[in-house]
This record gives sequence, structure tokens and C-alpha cells, in this order.
Amino acid sequence: MKLTGKTEQLVKATTLAEYLAVHRATIYKLAKSGVIPFVYVGAAMRFDPQAVMEALETNLSDVPSQTTTI
Repeated sequence: MKLTGKTEQLVKATTLAEYLAVHRATIYKLAKSGVIPFVYVGAAMRFDPQAVMEALETNLSDVPSQTTTI
């Protein structure tokens, strides 16, 4: 599945993890901690990629840069 900026589909954690190049467990941790939005479809978590990207941009803009000067 190709993720674009204007997706109207909800995706599984595995698909989102592949897109963001992180482990699937990281997606669940971010969701459960409230960093990224999700919805339950039955018992399964689903993610709106556009909403996730917006949430990450907002949350990551608050994180200080970790650059080191040598």
C-alpha cells in the first residue's frame, strides 16, 4: 500500500511501521502513550496516516535537537 499525503484509508500498525521505518511495537507504544492518534475497529487499532504525520510533526517540534559539536 502506498501512503500519500491525502489518504482516506485507515491502516494497520504494520503498514504504518513500514512507512515510518520503525518497529510495529513502537507504533503501539506511541499510540498508547497518546503521541499518535488511532481508532479501534473492533478490537484492532487502525491509524490515519495523515493524522499521524501531523501529530508527529507537532510533537517532534517540541523535542530539543540532539546535535553535538566536536
